[in-house]
Amino acid sequence: MRMKSTQMISTLALALALGSTTAVDAASAVSNASVAAVAAMAENASDEAHYNELKDRLNRLEENCNTALQLADALGMLSSYQTTIENLLASVQTMREKLEEDYAAGLVTADYQLSDLGPAEGQIGGIMGPLNGQYNAMLNACFQRSFPVLYSQINPAVSQLESQLAEWGLTEQFADRLAKVQAMAKEASEKLTAYQTNVSAETDYKKKLEMAKEAEAYINNAKEEIVAECEAIKADAQAIVEAKEAANEAAYERLMAQISELEEYYNEVYAKFLAAAQTQPQGWSRTYGAQLGGISQAISGMKSTVGGAYGRKELDETSTIENYDSIKSELERLEAVFDGLTTGISTVTTAGQTADGQAYDVSGRRVGTTAKGVIIRSGKKMVVK
Repeated sequence: MRMKSTQMISTLALALALGSTTAVDAASAVSNASVAAVAAMAENASDEAHYNELKDRLNRLEENCNTALQLADALGMLSSYQTTIENLLASVQTMREKLEEDYAAGLVTADYQLSDLGPAEGQIGGIMGPLNGQYNAMLNACFQRSFPVLYSQINPAVSQLESQLAEWGLTEQFADRLAKVQAMAKEASEKLTAYQTNVSAETDYKKKLEMAKEAEAYINNAKEEIVAECEAIKADAQAIVEAKEAANEAAYERLMAQISELEEYYNEVYAKFLAAAQTQPQGWSRTYGAQLGGISQAISGMKSTVGGAYGRKELDETSTIENYDSIKSELERLEAVFDGLTTGISTVTTAGQTADGQAYDVSGRRVGTTAKGVIIRSGKKMVVK
């Protein structure tokens, strides 16, 4: 190519030297030589561009061969491709040497070709395609498996634990352990994202794949640890809930039994009130009847209070009925009053049915002749034992 330029300059000099016998002929000769020089320079530039293009293609071919070797090595398939790719690299070197020799000889024109270049490019493309596809599939699969583990197993396990503890009212009691698994889940998310970023930045194919596999192993181990801890916390919390429910149930039965005893005692005292009322003035009956009515309402209130606490699962072995002792003491006081007034009729042991009436209890229900307690017969109250 340099030879062509030298020839064009020599032609121009010869035209100027030999010239013509007239100034017009000389000017014409110079003009023709200039046009020829410009055309030659344009052709030279085109050849130079083609030469550079061929060099670039050879460089890309060499890069692809080296990349293919790295991919095959990363995939553990180097033995299957190494010989073929190394032969292609040797071919690249041969073509590069030939190109340089031909360029120096001025043979690299715009239509110059390296006969082996196209086939070699096709061959490495046929190798690179499957290797790239398999490599990217393996690389992406690690993260396509890892992120679902984070979002479908780790995070839900922590969220479900949070909800369950809140439902059981045990969030505060397990605050430290809950904070620990929350921190573990956050760390797993941040570290997995960092893995993905680092893999993208890494240029070594083998190391990229190793890092992706490491990320998958890490997230699986984190899942096992976090999910196991969540289950352990939930089991401990459930044990507390079950123990609390059992204590609540036992306390309810105990307290309701006490209330039942108090009701029975109330009924006994009330029967004595009815017996005593037979001999007392109306004002007396209203006074003590009102007191007994207050006690009856208090006992009903006890049932409601205990039932409400039971429904809320608030009862335990320490639970008591707040006004139980005071109500019982009040009944004992009233019983003593009524006992002192019913001595006269307390000795009645039987009562025959009169010809003009039936026997009724204090609620107005008809009873048989063998009924016991306070009954009304023939318009009169009596105690039958």
